[in-house]
Amino acid sequence: MKNWFFSVLFVSAFLLSITAIRKDDDDDDDDDNESNNSHSSSNGECSWTAPGSSRTYDLSGMTRVGTDVDKDWKAEEDIQGFKFDYYFNICGDSIKGCNNHKTSASQYQIFGGASAGCIPLGEGWSEKGKENVEWKEFGDPDKDPKSSGVIIKYKNGQVCSTGGEKFSVAFKIPCGDTKRKPGEKNDGLDPKKFVVEQDSASGCEYTISFPPIEDGCPGSGRGGNWGWITIGVTLGIFAFYFGLGVAFRMKKLGAQGKDAIPHLEFWESLPGLVLDGMRFSLDQVKLGIEKIRESRS
Repeated sequence: MKNWFFSVLFVSAFLLSITAIRKDDDDDDDDDNESNNSHSSSNGECSWTAPGSSRTYDLSGMTRVGTDVDKDWKAEEDIQGFKFDYYFNICGDSIKGCNNHKTSASQYQIFGGASAGCIPLGEGWSEKGKENVEWKEFGDPDKDPKSSGVIIKYKNGQVCSTGGEKFSVAFKIPCGDTKRKPGEKNDGLDPKKFVVEQDSASGCEYTISFPPIEDGCPGSGRGGNWGWITIGVTLGIFAFYFGLGVAFRMKKLGAQGKDAIPHLEFWESLPGLVLDGMRFSLDQVKLGIEKIRESRS
């Protein structure tokens, strides 16, 4: 009975694994297509695992792509009538840039509704890539996830002081229940709801805080292991189904050996069904290749 039981579980796991792998490949293809068509590619390197933990933050879904400057992330600041707009990207170059200069984040001073100049705040991906990027957590994710999150910092901005110090900007992304709305401007987040802080000592370090969103929670990004989590949950359900079914058939019906497996006929035919499906798929591929050859001849 054990051999049959585990054989069935193996076949089920195989089918689920193929589905998950296909889904992951589709996601990777989507990422690659976005990257290839992007003015500002992060090369898929937009996730970070906190040292000494399994908490992984994946911000790849926040990377802006394309050539439309309105797709850039934007934060607005108003200090007693002095207005500043901040344009930036997460794990990529800002699409808007600053005076045709590639930068990952920039500050625009606004007078009378028009720009009066800009300052590159960080060269996270424009110059030396990851050398200009720092990641870290804040808060206590284990005890209170909703008061914690992740920070990604860009360094090597424009020279800020006579001592040669350069601007830097850190993006603080708190964990929250709010889901971004891709397709809407700023993914549905109000630019005025971002909090901008400037280091009072040097004036060279900025922090821009997002409203609390799901992306600030570990394991919430599209690159998370949801496929394998789904497999684990599904296999758990299968194990419960088989365990309960076997116990019922043995105790109530007196079944022994493989006869105790619920719906045995179906599971015995499953390998054959899988092979039939594989043969059918192979035939369809061959047919498609023949049609392509005929169309080219």
